[in-house]
Amino acid sequence: MTEEQITSIIEQEIAVLIADIDRHKGCGVFVDYCQRWQVQLDGFVKLRDKIAAEQQRLTKAQNMVNNADICLMETSPMGMSNSMSMLHADLQAHLHAGVLRHPLVIVDDFGERFVSLANRKYLNKREELERAEQAGDWKKYIWLHVP
Repeated sequence: MTEEQITSIIEQEIAVLIADIDRHKGCGVFVDYCQRWQVQLDGFVKLRDKIAAEQQRLTKAQNMVNNADICLMETSPMGMSNSMSMLHADLQAHLHAGVLRHPLVIVDDFGERFVSLANRKYLNKREELERAEQAGDWKKYIWLHVP
């Protein structure tokens, strides 16, 4: 029996119990009967809540496993993600064994989290180089090549 079937049965039992309790509430003869049903109803409600919490925990765990599987599938044999192809084309040839060594950008412990940072740094430096060249500021042009 699946968890959904169990939960459905519990929900049906809760509805029946509530209807019985409401129907017999004012009767003195059925007070004990109603109290017993109320205890059973409380037990069903607790069980339903426990199942819901367990389903949330399992869903969260499954999502974590799925995310880990995706990360494993995206990782190449060298441990670098296939998303490294997002690294700017001018920088890709300068990436070796987890170290990015380009005349404008150097990152020693290069990983996936540094792709956008390296791209941004590279593009910013290229813009600055163009401005320095247009202005004839050769000192700045040279210093921009220092990482």
